[in-house]
Amino acid sequence: SSSSSSSSSSSSSSYEWSLMADMADDDELTVLENQVLNFKERLGLANTNFQVDFSSVRKAWKDTVTKLKMALSFYVLGTKLLGNDIQYALWLIARAIDGDTLKPREARMLQRTAKDLLTLLPFTIILLIPLTPVGHVLVFSAIQKFFPDFYPSPYTERRQNLVRLYQEIEQKL
Repeated sequence: SSSSSSSSSSSSSSYEWSLMADMADDDELTVLENQVLNFKERLGLANTNFQVDFSSVRKAWKDTVTKLKMALSFYVLGTKLLGNDIQYALWLIARAIDGDTLKPREARMLQRTAKDLLTLLPFTIILLIPLTPVGHVLVFSAIQKFFPDFYPSPYTERRQNLVRLYQEIEQKL
């Protein structure tokens, strides 16, 4: 019974093709073929000798890996800074609980760390939303323009540049 169903489906399929072939004459098919070839040419697909320039691929790959390493080191350093800030804030809180009065600078540091922790979740969510790279640039540019304090401070260029500057000074000493 399965062979009869497959033969009936193939016969109905060939019947449909013959009906479609009868509906289109040779002139229409020629026009359609020319339009498809013209479309391929406009898309740059007319050349069927497709060759890959491996030196360009290798260069693009190296550039991508370099940018990825830079981004990864940026976020790793920011996370280390945030961890250090949290550790220092907990120490300051313990001091305040013991009855010590915090200096204004220490109180500002506690406020900054609290703000960083509150903005970290929405910042991370926006960062992980699957947008195109251009989309991320547009979203973060708009956020930076309208809400400049939205970024957690450990993930800003200014703060990371200060850390690098201190590291360079330590290496010279």
